[in-house]
Amino acid sequence: MLAYLHTGRLLAQQAERWPERQPLAHRFLQRTIGMCALIARRITRGDREPLEVIRQWSAETTDATMRSN
Repeated sequence: MLAYLHTGRLLAQQAERWPERQPLAHRFLQRTIGMCALIARRITRGDREPLEVIRQWSAETTDATMRSN
């Protein structure tokens, strides 16, 4: 989410300096609003699936490392 916000801010700053970039900045910021809203909903509803995937990958990686040593 922070990457979207940071990129949007940079594009908005560039659009002030180069007006031809305004449509790109506007389009990106509109998409950013939607993405950030989606991510915020996932965070607040407690969607833990990504954390489970990371936990599983970490366990598999650790097991593989232990077996190779």
